[in-house]
Amino acid sequence: MLTAFGIFGTGMILGAGLALLFAPKAGHEIRHDIAEKVGEIGEHLRAQVPQPATSTNGPNA
Repeated sequence: MLTAFGIFGTGMILGAGLALLFAPKAGHEIRHDIAEKVGEIGEHLRAQVPQPATSTNGPNA
């Protein structure tokens, strides 16, 4: 079951996609805009994922 945030996010993505499809731009401009937006979303998602630890603080053997 989707949460309210999930439904909102899905609607935003679909709305943005439809806006790009119906925008009065040339195809190569739209493809560039889509690639740019996907890159931004990827960067945002990478920033949200915690980085793995480079060392452990476990007991010494």
